[in-house]
Amino acid sequence: MSESSIEVLTPTVRKPGSQIIYTYNRLEEEDPVHKRLVIEGRPNTLIINVNYHTALKYGMMPEEMRLEMEDDKERRPSLYRHKWLGEPNKNMERRIYKDWSVIDDVPHEAKLVRYGLDFGYSNDPSALVAIYSYNGGYILDELLYLKGQSNKQIADVILAQKEHVLVVGDSSEPKSIDEIKSYGVSIVGAKKQREKTGTYKTYNAWAIAQVQDKRISITKRSLNGRREYNTYYWMVDKDGKILNIPEYFNNHFLDASKYALISLIDATPESVLNRQEDTFNQNFNLQTLNSTL
Repeated sequence: MSESSIEVLTPTVRKPGSQIIYTYNRLEEEDPVHKRLVIEGRPNTLIINVNYHTALKYGMMPEEMRLEMEDDKERRPSLYRHKWLGEPNKNMERRIYKDWSVIDDVPHEAKLVRYGLDFGYSNDPSALVAIYSYNGGYILDELLYLKGQSNKQIADVILAQKEHVLVVGDSSEPKSIDEIKSYGVSIVGAKKQREKTGTYKTYNAWAIAQVQDKRISITKRSLNGRREYNTYYWMVDKDGKILNIPEYFNNHFLDASKYALISLIDATPESVLNRQEDTFNQNFNLQTLNSTL
C-alpha cells in the first residue's frame, strides 16, 4: 500500500468503533504502513509482531516447515531474518548502522555531553543533534533539521537550549564555525582523520566503525534521524559488491552525530599520531625559539 492510498483510506472509515487491520511482511524499513504506524506512531493503535515463534508456541508449525526454517537460518541468514522473523529484506546487508534502540524520551539521569552539527542550506538541511551519555552508551536527540538556515539562526537554536556544552561541527566549513563562534557559541570543527592509503582507513570508514561499536539509542521524536538510520547504506560497485564507502545522502543527522561522538571516543592510532606530531612541532618550535634567544 502506498502512502497516498493510506491518506485516502483512513478518512473514509467513519463508522463508530470501526477498525483498519494491516498485516504485512515489509521489504523496506520505510514501508508506508510501517512508517505511519510504527516509526511515526498513531493513537489507538495496537502493534503485534508475529513470527515463527508464535507458530511453534501454538503447534501450528509442521516439522517440514521447521526444518526449512532451520536450513534458512543456517545457510541464508539474510533471507531467514526476512522470511521467518519479519525483518525488512531490501538492502539489509548494506545497512551501515543496525541494532539502535528507539526510546520515548531522554532519561533524567542521562548527561548531555555534546552537540553535533552538520551544515546545509539550499539543497541539504542543517542538522543539530544533542548527544547524551547514559548507562554505558549514547542517546541521540534531534534538535534541528531544516534547509535555508543561516549561521545566525543555527546559533540562536543552540543558545536557546537549556544546557550549553561543546558543539562539534563539520570542519569543512571553517567560515561557518567562526561565524557561529562569534555569536557566543562554544564550537570547534571536527578533527577528521587524515587518510593514509595502505596504512589506515579513510576518516569516514574509521569513524563509522567507531560509532558502530557503541551502544546507541535514538529518541522517538528524532524522525529525520530515524529515517536516515534506516536508509543509510554502503555503496556497491557495478558487480553488486559492497564497498567500504557510505552513500553521500541520507546522512545529515548521522554526520552531525558522528562528529560529536568521535570527539568523545578519540581512540584511534591516527589521532595518537596527530597528537604526537603536534607535540613534536610545539617542542621543536620552543627549542628553536630558545636557541634564538
